[in-house]
Amino acid sequence: MSGPAVRRAKLLASVYRAYGAAAVWTRVGGGAPLTPTVRHRSEDEPIDFGESSALRRANRVWVRKSEVPAPCRGDTIVDEEGSFRVIAEPRLEPNGLEWLCEVAEV
Repeated sequence: MSGPAVRRAKLLASVYRAYGAAAVWTRVGGGAPLTPTVRHRSEDEPIDFGESSALRRANRVWVRKSEVPAPCRGDTIVDEEGSFRVIAEPRLEPNGLEWLCEVAEV
């Protein structure tokens, strides 16, 4: 990495230091648990039903790719917020440095 990539990685590291939580990440396929730092966010998200709509609570977890290289649907995460399962295919963020995972409490 060089130039802007190094700056982005350093900025992301400071965000995780300030807002992250230590976690234990257990992969659905087995193997040794990982111990990444994760960030949580819950928000209401609208769902449209024709002319009607409703709100659904969406729980999301971000984790750095350097700590969890290949998260999968079904992985579990335990941290200070509780226990969660990844319920959708994780998406790599446009910066290429972190994964966005939709999760549900277990």
